[in-house]
Amino acid sequence: MSSAKNLWSTWHAEHERQFGADLGWLTLVSYEWLGSEPGRLEDFPGVWHVSDDAVTATFVSTDGVERGGEPVVGDVLIQLPDEGSDMTLSQGSRHAEVVRRGGDYAVRVRDSDSRTFQNFDGIPTFDYTEDFVTSGVAIVREPQQMSRATACRDVQAEATVVADVHIELPEAKSAEANAVILGVEGDLGGELLLIFHDDTNGRETADWRHVPIRSPWYGEDAPAPGEARDVEIDFNFTLNFPSAYTPYGTCPRPLADNRIPLAIEAGERRP
Repeated sequence: MSSAKNLWSTWHAEHERQFGADLGWLTLVSYEWLGSEPGRLEDFPGVWHVSDDAVTATFVSTDGVERGGEPVVGDVLIQLPDEGSDMTLSQGSRHAEVVRRGGDYAVRVRDSDSRTFQNFDGIPTFDYTEDFVTSGVAIVREPQQMSRATACRDVQAEATVVADVHIELPEAKSAEANAVILGVEGDLGGELLLIFHDDTNGRETADWRHVPIRSPWYGEDAPAPGEARDVEIDFNFTLNFPSAYTPYGTCPRPLADNRIPLAIEAGERRP
């Protein structure tokens, strides 16, 4: 086994272990938006509402809710920034994760007794292949914020594109495929993120996927817009988003132009 395949095997085994951890994405059982009128949730006790930019949840002793291992009776106030999360409330095997998305509050309930979690036996992948280790050129751009859709129809998110990557695709079959330019997000001094569609989506793979890329400016000061360097992308490290496994994720969708007109038969397969 090559050193590259060994590295990938070790990395993916650790990713799979973390993904299948208790109270991880596989334990999500519901997602409910909160409003200004007090109301109850389907899968967690209490009376919930939003006022003054915060969530108030009210519990009685028979609810059996705890926070930090201590019983909770009365009001709990939770205020979060956008994209924030609080998972301190629990009842038995369930945790109420208060989240804020697009400025609005919701509660995602996680249950370690969920069938999806209990039946999880690993993530299917393509075999490692060097055919999908490819090179390209990353060109820094002025950071640009763009509105983007997510896996949840009710949630919009923001993307900050920091560079364009011109990719030399493996086994390119057309002039179009040879000229692909993709926007990447993340940290120019650390790890970049490419979220993309390709021709395997909806069949061999999930509807979209993402791959981490080590920035060619890793560990350096931020480069100036227009600066360019060679970059390597190993599509064997491509991952599914949690929304491939659960309808309760708010995972970001690819930007409109981030489509690779080839079948990227590498990385994680459709669950």
